[in-house]
Amino acid sequence: MRPSSPLWLSLLDYLRKTGEGGEVAFITQNKTDFFSGDKSQDFHEHLAADLKLLPGRLVLKPYSSLAAFVD
Repeated sequence: MRPSSPLWLSLLDYLRKTGEGGEVAFITQNKTDFFSGDKSQDFHEHLAADLKLLPGRLVLKPYSSLAAFVD
């Protein structure tokens, strides 16, 4: 299990429990574990598949830093 696995699984659990629509910010500088490339903000294929299984119209919006989120 990667060190990021507990974080991802906890996030999925939270999102399943809330079941609401809307947008949730996902802020991380860990590009290798979550994104498909160094400059990409697309989630790895298997993570994107996890998100498609969530209920509702929820959007998980990735940010590479807190500054990127604030801007």
